[in-house]
Amino acid sequence: MPLGTTTHSVNQVLYFGTGTAIPIAEGTGFQISMPTDFAEDSSWGDTFKTRIPGMTDFDATLTKWYDHNETGLRLASTGRIVGKWYWYPDRSVTTDYMYGTGYMSLMDVNASGLNAIISNQYKLTPASAPTWKP
Repeated sequence: MPLGTTTHSVNQVLYFGTGTAIPIAEGTGFQISMPTDFAEDSSWGDTFKTRIPGMTDFDATLTKWYDHNETGLRLASTGRIVGKWYWYPDRSVTTDYMYGTGYMSLMDVNASGLNAIISNQYKLTPASAPTWKP
C-alpha cells in the first residue's frame, strides 16, 4: 500500500477463534484503544510536570449484527476461553495487520425497537501483548 493511502473501514476484517481463527460475519465496527500509563517524575526546580511512560494497555470493541449461526464468539464468551485474533484494516493488504490472543466478552445485545436489526457488542481483552505487522 503506498504511503498516504487512506483505507475505508468497509474493507476491514477481524478473525477470531479458539481453534482456527475464522472471519467474523456481520461485523459493523471494530475499535481499538491502546493508552499508555505515565508516571509523574517532576522534581524540585521543575516549572512543568514531566512524566515517563509505563505500561501500555489494550482493549478492543467489536460491534456486529446478531447472527444465529455464529456460535464461536458466544461460546468463547460464556466459556471464558482464550482465542486467537487477527485484524486487517484492509483485507486486500495481507502484510498490514494486528494479532494476538484474548478473551471475547459479550457486552451487549441490543434488541430494542420494533423496526431495528438486533446487534451485539463484544469486548476483546488481551491474554498476550498484541503485535502489529509490519
